Amino acid sequence: MPFEKNEGGKYIGIGADYVALFEKSVGIPIKMVTTKNWAESITYLKERKCDILSLAMPTKEREIYLDFTKAYFKTSVVIVTRPDELYIDDILQITDKKIGIIKGYAYGEILRKRYPHINFIDVESIKEGLDKVCSGELFAYVDTLVAAGYNIQKDYLGELKIAGKFGDTWDLSVATRNDEPMLKEIFDKAVELIPSTTQQEIFNKWVSVHYEKDADYTAILKAGSILTVLFIIMLVGIFINRRLHAEVERRKEAEKRFEELSITDELTSLYNRRYFNEIFPKLINSAKRENQNICFAMVDIDFFKQYNDTYGHAHGDEALKRIAKAMQESLHRADDYCFRLGGEEFGILFKGLSAKEAKELVESMRENIENLHIAHKQNSASKYLTASFGLIIKNANAVEDLEELYREADELLYEAKQAGRNRVITITASAIDKEEQV
Repeated sequence: MPFEKNEGGKYIGIGADYVALFEKSVGIPIKMVTTKNWAESITYLKERKCDILSLAMPTKEREIYLDFTKAYFKTSVVIVTRPDELYIDDILQITDKKIGIIKGYAYGEILRKRYPHINFIDVESIKEGLDKVCSGELFAYVDTLVAAGYNIQKDYLGELKIAGKFGDTWDLSVATRNDEPMLKEIFDKAVELIPSTTQQEIFNKWVSVHYEKDADYTAILKAGSILTVLFIIMLVGIFINRRLHAEVERRKEAEKRFEELSITDELTSLYNRRYFNEIFPKLINSAKRENQNICFAMVDIDFFKQYNDTYGHAHGDEALKRIAKAMQESLHRADDYCFRLGGEEFGILFKGLSAKEAKELVESMRENIENLHIAHKQNSASKYLTASFGLIIKNANAVEDLEELYREADELLYEAKQAGRNRVITITASAIDKEEQV
């Protein structure tokens, strides 16, 4: 609720009001099929035990067996926490927390793909999710603004709050079984026939504040002067608040630009060595908690001094920018990092991949650099600029000394140079297997 509910065999809520309008437009009775929860409703659609869902969001997986009408209801996605938690303006602030989300919800699938490192926990219902936040079993719960607001006001006032929101909007449509394509056409027309005024009435009925019909107008008139004064005070407060907010945002933006400058390499826009020293131990500790591999590669551009001597330092700087961009574009996850450690030396740091996946990632990066086709006639390894890589892969729990890990990667880089350059050298398969078993 307030989207929809099976209340003792009676269908109620926003969805029910729209279905009543659809039924009138279509001219055919629409019967409610009872299911235990949302996941079972999805299963029933797959198994063709029912024909439509009144309120659903399209995803690639669902489009295998469903068609979707144009959206007719939109709402924001929000984060619910206990009242003592701070406002969450960035979802990446809570990557180490447990976040509840209803099993089978479309935006759950979307958020998992967008934020693969957030610990989303499936719950069967909104009540289960909100109860677990109250008890501390979950840090937060994600749902729509409409559903979260309705349930907090109804059952959790003072116990829970909306602490932030995603930028996304949840666009809801009628979902129809795609082996009956006419259904989509029929319900598309039914959606078009609903006036915007009727849509607003349905929204107000379930979401807006309700007032008593038999109001005491005498009391209202007596309170009018007080309300007017309060209204003026509120307007002044809003004006002052906005000015303060604008100043705070301006300062935040200035501070943000200064953090960025202190951790970023000026030439390549990659992270600098200072940030490498800061993030290196943090990422290892994170991988230890999750019992994952930590992967670190030292990278050196082959014969780069000769390149500068031959083509000039201006061309050298431009080459470094292009190589940095190629390496950065090879990394696609939030916890994948690329650093310029100094001169033509770079570092690649990531976690959570198997030895095979790590090798493939770094090898593809090596190929991307050579495929830039930056001519280098002094390079004995290729006619283009290339790079050598020393890749160390270890289970994070086996790492005791950061300097030792750095030294091992540096030694592997030296081996890559000695072996002819333009290659990736890593530890042997037997050593990897042994460490991964540990």
